[in-house]
Amino acid sequence: MTTAHLTEIRLNTTSRDVQADLRHGGLGFHRRTERLFLPDGYTAPRTNSTGPRPDLGLLWRLDTTRIGLQLLIQSTDPPDLTTIPDHYGTTRTTELGPYLDHLTTGQHVHYRLTASPVHWARDKTTGKPLRNRIPCTGPDITHWWTRRAPDLGLDPYTTTTFQLTPVTGAADHNPRMRLPLTRYDGLATITDPTHLRTAILHGIGRAKAFGAGLLTLAPPN
Repeated sequence: MTTAHLTEIRLNTTSRDVQADLRHGGLGFHRRTERLFLPDGYTAPRTNSTGPRPDLGLLWRLDTTRIGLQLLIQSTDPPDLTTIPDHYGTTRTTELGPYLDHLTTGQHVHYRLTASPVHWARDKTTGKPLRNRIPCTGPDITHWWTRRAPDLGLDPYTTTTFQLTPVTGAADHNPRMRLPLTRYDGLATITDPTHLRTAILHGIGRAKAFGAGLLTLAPPN
């Protein structure tokens, strides 16, 4: 049986704590989500540390919905919601495991993913890949997902992309850091439930600590 929890926090944007996290973008919510799982008296690590994330399967995403901003947090253990400041927002945690265990081949779903799509730079003479990665642009942004999704157990038949505000390191004394983010929305058919469960639980792509990698599914409208 799969063990996973999905926590929804409908953010109160008049809260000073929420406003502070929004000003720092991915860095602010990176710290906020880690505090939900740190032992009492433990100091949150700097952003170049993995912190508790590997053991907890911790992923998060900031969504804009019809009724406001929502912070989604996925984890193997339930979060300690008592660490959230007063008036930060309304919260709800549900067990995700039973839903993931009942995914079936051929099932149609609506998917949403925020990711930081990149590709390897190539030597202009030999065409061989180099060590540095370059953010995808133009049609490559969509191709990044449509090429990757089949290996994850999904066959997308619609894909819409939205460019989000990049995560920068200016607020954390690392001005060189800049992580472009793209949101992918669409409809897909499940082709391999086992691979898909693994992708959901472990996240997709890079920048998972900064709001990327969380794939969620819902019944099609």
